[in-house]
Amino acid sequence: MKRNLIRLAIVLAASAAVYFFSLPRTSPVKTAPPLASDEYPAVVLDLRERVTDISPTPPTEKRWTVREVEFAENSDLAYITYHDTHNVFRLLVSVIKQNGQYQYRVLAQFEKSEDGYRKLFGEDTASQKSLIRLE
Repeated sequence: MKRNLIRLAIVLAASAAVYFFSLPRTSPVKTAPPLASDEYPAVVLDLRERVTDISPTPPTEKRWTVREVEFAENSDLAYITYHDTHNVFRLLVSVIKQNGQYQYRVLAQFEKSEDGYRKLFGEDTASQKSLIRLE
């Protein structure tokens, strides 16, 4: 009887360990502070210079050209619409200002289609937000 209880305790402990270690590990989602609207023009200028480096897709020509930037109100998110005379893409990026410089994290990419934009990857977390457009 005593052996059976010990075996049962070992099986229960092993089962609990397997269950505990198989749970998905999630880290807290870090969100950047909202971007101040007076920073928008500086971000647009910076994106015009750096869009070729930020884009996950290489341009057909030498570099990408920014057509417009739309900022999601009260957030750190921005859509960048850009082209290389052959292709038109749109990125959703998170904008973070660190040490006086802007850093961009690509959250989603879209490709121009007949009826708007088709998502290539990522999640469109700004789709329900009001947008402020700068060209």
